[in-house]
Amino acid sequence: MLLLDTCTLIWLVAGSNDLSNRAKSEIQNSGGRLFVSSISALEIAIKVRNKKLKLPIETQDWFNGALTHHQIVEIPVNSTISVISANLPLYHTDPFDRIIVATAESMDLKIITPDKYIKKYTNVFW
Repeated sequence: MLLLDTCTLIWLVAGSNDLSNRAKSEIQNSGGRLFVSSISALEIAIKVRNKKLKLPIETQDWFNGALTHHQIVEIPVNSTISVISANLPLYHTDPFDRIIVATAESMDLKIITPDKYIKKYTNVFW
């Protein structure tokens, strides 16, 4: 079972060549067991607001469409994930990525990401 990092979700939806061959293979062979943290919706919305990302439609519609089209299950951020995130070693200070790592840890998921700091916490696919 695989958890997509925010950038991985964006690249998957865009059909981007930024996804590694291994990431593409893992996604294709996931058997429909792909997950994303709800924190990714917040991260994407902030990127759009700050004009660091342009989407063809409203952020919520884009996010919902991405989940539906790629059969991705959204995992809400709960108190367990929040506490795990706060207690992680400070390899990474980005709160979005810390939540993603904590989500993976709490649900026993592997993360698909190129992020070198996330790799310090857990095994990732890239």
